[in-house]
Amino acid sequence: MNTLCKRITREGKARLHKIQPTGNPLLDVIRRSGVFAKLLGNAARRVESVDPPVEDQKAVASWIAGIRHEKRLIERFVRALKQGQGQTAKGLARRSQRVQRATNTKADKLGLTACSG
Repeated sequence: MNTLCKRITREGKARLHKIQPTGNPLLDVIRRSGVFAKLLGNAARRVESVDPPVEDQKAVASWIAGIRHEKRLIERFVRALKQGQGQTAKGLARRSQRVQRATNTKADKLGLTACSG
């Protein structure tokens, strides 16, 4: 699983790196965040396709659910920015960061250090 996470991370960084700045910081955040949300969804699907050991199934399912929760929060963040709802976007960014930290902690507990950052 760590090998898969390394590959997903490498591919994701390459995809994010291809996004060219527009000169408009808000538009840049919207574009990068939108791509990042899609990458999280793809990562969750790819990780889910690997059968975990029976004793780790619940923990892995919880970890994947955390990834999907973070994805939904980022999608809501992007919508809020597009609609000019700065305060809502700020709150969603904080919630997304908390979910990301919790999800990374779950990955660490599973021994998936390459998946936690």
